[in-house]
Amino acid sequence: MLPRCAKLAETYPLISAVRGRARWSRVELCSSTLEPTRPAVCAVRRLSTGGPALLSAGTYGNVLRSLAAPRQSGDTMLDEGL
Repeated sequence: MLPRCAKLAETYPLISAVRGRARWSRVELCSSTLEPTRPAVCAVRRLSTGGPALLSAGTYGNVLRSLAAPRQSGDTMLDEGL
């Protein structure tokens, strides 16, 4: 999952950082000045209400955290979600 998120970060400047291990990952959304923006926080809130595998995290609520363990999500589900 991390390589896929890192590839998305190359395309979308709103993704400022991708961290984690295996499928336990965090994607931080910020402006080009690395400041959390209202659209980033709103995007994280909206995405985190879509299911139990995603949570809003971070001091400003601009980090999307994935809690999908490898046995719980297959590649097809990951591709669909990303």
